[in-house]
Amino acid sequence: MTTTPITACELFKGAYRSGRREAEVKKVKGILTCLELLNPSIDTCERYGKLVNELQLAGTPIGDLDTMIASLAITYNEPLLTSNRKHFERVSSLIVETW
Repeated sequence: MTTTPITACELFKGAYRSGRREAEVKKVKGILTCLELLNPSIDTCERYGKLVNELQLAGTPIGDLDTMIASLAITYNEPLLTSNRKHFERVSSLIVETW
């Protein structure tokens, strides 16, 4: 199973924001040790540049970080697992799954 560095950062952000900081940080570290981080490549960066402009021109931007997450998933041909399906379905070439 995989995740993105951006998603890992978001998990730590939430853990440090929680009232149970130490326990949540430990939990995030445990989860991330079981996952492979998808590293950005030149192909990922090019996909990001194309995608962010396509979404902007269509009037349906999803934000820079989410666009990078989508670009990584597309580059590595990985599905994107999210609770915000409608948000990521704006990216036509992305495989979106919900939890």
